[in-house]
Amino acid sequence: MIHTSTKYRRAVQGNRQFGIADRITFRDGTTLELDIEDFVSYSIDEATSSPGKFEVGAAVIKEYSAVLNNEDGKFDRYDFEGADIVAQVGLMLEDGTWEYLQKGYYRVVEAKAQDLVILVKAYDSMLFFDSPYSGSRLSYPASLLQIVQDACNACSVAYDAGSIEMGGYTVRKRPDSETLTYRDIISYCAQIMGCYAKVNHMDRLEFGWYDLECLPDGIDGGDFTGTARPYETGDTLSGGNFTDYSSGDSHDCGTFRDAAGYHHFYHLGSQTINTDDITITGVLVSVEKQEEGAESCLYGTEGYVLEISENPLIQEGAVQQVARHVGQKLAGSIFRPLSIMVQSDPCIEAGDAALVTDRRQRTYRTVITNTTFTMGGMQKVECSAETPTEKNYTKYGAVTKILAKARDEVDIKLSAYDIAVQQMNQLAANTMGFYSTTVAQKDGSILAYRHDKPKLAESKVVYKSGIDGFFVTRDYTGEDSTTLWKAGFDSSGNAVLNILSVIGINFTWARGGELILGGDDGKGGVMLVKDAAGNVVVQCDINGITATKGTFSGRLEAATGTFKGNLEAAGGTFSGELEAASGTFKGALQAATGTFGGMTAEGNTLVQESVAQYPHSGVYKIIISGEGVSFDDSEVKYNYYKDDMVQFEPSYSTKIELDSIETNDLRAENLKLVGIGEDDTVTWLLGINKEGEVVKIPRNGSSGGNGNGGGDDGGELEVS
Repeated sequence: MIHTSTKYRRAVQGNRQFGIADRITFRDGTTLELDIEDFVSYSIDEATSSPGKFEVGAAVIKEYSAVLNNEDGKFDRYDFEGADIVAQVGLMLEDGTWEYLQKGYYRVVEAKAQDLVILVKAYDSMLFFDSPYSGSRLSYPASLLQIVQDACNACSVAYDAGSIEMGGYTVRKRPDSETLTYRDIISYCAQIMGCYAKVNHMDRLEFGWYDLECLPDGIDGGDFTGTARPYETGDTLSGGNFTDYSSGDSHDCGTFRDAAGYHHFYHLGSQTINTDDITITGVLVSVEKQEEGAESCLYGTEGYVLEISENPLIQEGAVQQVARHVGQKLAGSIFRPLSIMVQSDPCIEAGDAALVTDRRQRTYRTVITNTTFTMGGMQKVECSAETPTEKNYTKYGAVTKILAKARDEVDIKLSAYDIAVQQMNQLAANTMGFYSTTVAQKDGSILAYRHDKPKLAESKVVYKSGIDGFFVTRDYTGEDSTTLWKAGFDSSGNAVLNILSVIGINFTWARGGELILGGDDGKGGVMLVKDAAGNVVVQCDINGITATKGTFSGRLEAATGTFKGNLEAAGGTFSGELEAASGTFKGALQAATGTFGGMTAEGNTLVQESVAQYPHSGVYKIIISGEGVSFDDSEVKYNYYKDDMVQFEPSYSTKIELDSIETNDLRAENLKLVGIGEDDTVTWLLGINKEGEVVKIPRNGSSGGNGNGGGDDGGELEVS
């Protein structure tokens, strides 16, 4: 419910005078102020469940409907479609002042001129979630908090981070996004939390549930006929004893501030009230397995059981966790389904708890799942639920029905910062005023308060400032000592904030549970680690991780790409091309390509001789000398043409010198040196030793490994 003052609650029970102060911002940026004289009719419909059902995970669009009086043609020049509306409804108090309540932000989706009026239909920001989830760039596994954040950023909708439950719940596999919308995803997330999802009157997505615990026990409905005017002696409930106010204004069923958390309806128009309460006995969560069968868990007992199924974010192995969380929250809840008409009150919202006293003074505990505020008429209030007989294990999937479609808009991707700035500017343009209170201290100093209601004690949103800091709360209790201040900063420069949106941050240290870089604005993230001299040691970006220092330990499995530098004690499977890599390689290298340095031969297998100090690749100067040396069946042949890089002179001289040959042009298995003198053939392999030098390796063992090829006549391979 929207928080109101005691004066408001007293005035709304009498002869009410309402006002409207709506502001329309058209697509061209022009604005228009509307008051109650501009309207023929005015209504706002909202829900936290589908009609006739009691659902977990509903995400229903709020609808604004109005008929504008255009008898004088004052609206003819305006194009209403696509315009944004900020709705405010006010009530005149007994002292002649007005108290205005913000009723939400809406986008006009339909505007029709009809005779002397204009029909306007608009939806709240839940509408923006009706876009395909296939556009999400979020990678899985992902936490529930990440999924909600991604959806809100993608659809440019602000959210109340404090309302997110089960934020650390992890979804391992991305759901099939071809048939899903972002609103489906929000609905599935709400199911896991055991909540409904709605966009509140401050235009923020929030998750909530019906607060039945705020309803008092032992109230018989009360009798408000004993005075000249209702509430003339204050907010009273029958059954209380008010003979001693020294302990504060209290009654036997809670304080007056407690009563501000729920509604009490007793001036009823039409009424349809079920004969029996509904008690939720349990929650059944089930998921289809990849193989045959289903995994399910029932929290609670048989009876009136709410079933959660076909939720793609609840996957195998997570059923018990979800059932326990939702079951602990919902099991044992008691409420009465009903449909009534009451005096219109703009502070009533779907999701509120209420007491309803009928004409026979019987009082029922209920929750509001649907309500329609109508200016100048009665307000419809419903608690929708099937009876136990009707229900009988009816499935309650997440609500995915789209109530309406907005006109197609140009798809503009904004960064999270841009979205935050946009939302702040929207708040600044439409913010309501505040009241101020100063409290003098004994030393002559003051404490300053800014608050949302005329009296500080009746306010909820309070800003407190003193010499030690500035503090903020949205749930003021009436006493500073019992209030939880959730944001602010102190004189030492320490700050407590909810979400911080900035362009840059300079810090000495940071601590947290999760760091996400890139993605939201269509750009990749970058993380750099530098040494004391400013040199980049590690870089993480969309291309992977580049490290100029360090040791990789553990197993690297199914790795692809280019590995450079020294890999020490690395295990795992390497695929792809390894360029200029050195280190210790174990196991078989099969179908591998690239340049392998620091390798020697063992039989017919290349193995690592030792770790090289630096990689060796490129051009070597190879000198082959000996008497009667020739080439036979080699990759490198004679070349009679001087303009080619590879040049050999076909000669039986004592020394043949070969310059500027790339090492991979010499194939070790194909290069043969033939000793002509004694016709003693020796086959050689070329390798690189730990100093990076090209060396000869006899393969057939016929020369004892000294490189002389079976005597002085054998070929000799030297390196310079």
